[in-house]
Amino acid sequence: MLALDTIFRYRDPIGGVTAHCRVRIYKTTRKNVVILSEARNNPGMSVTSAIVAITTAVVRQYKLDTARTTWIEHTPGEAGGANASYDLIQLAWDGGQFTADPESRPMTRKQVERLIGESLPED
Repeated sequence: MLALDTIFRYRDPIGGVTAHCRVRIYKTTRKNVVILSEARNNPGMSVTSAIVAITTAVVRQYKLDTARTTWIEHTPGEAGGANASYDLIQLAWDGGQFTADPESRPMTRKQVERLIGESLPED
């Protein structure tokens, strides 16, 4: 079930520019699934480049259990969702923040929908 759908503001960890992305948190009986979507009008660092800073800030702000949270990076495609991409992001938590060098694995839209237990709205 979709528990949160918001625009999340973050500071570019290198240049300090305020940037933003869309954050959706889905809660299932066993886990949280967080989808971080690149905003087309984002003036700062991309979600891909700032993934460690964003995920750490989201955990802190929304008090998520890192052991029960799955992270997905979403890059919207053209109007109607053509060429959109989804990647499963695997990060290591050191007790206070995520560490650098996350791993990513491509996912299909259908795989994401199975994980969250519902259909995703069009981009």
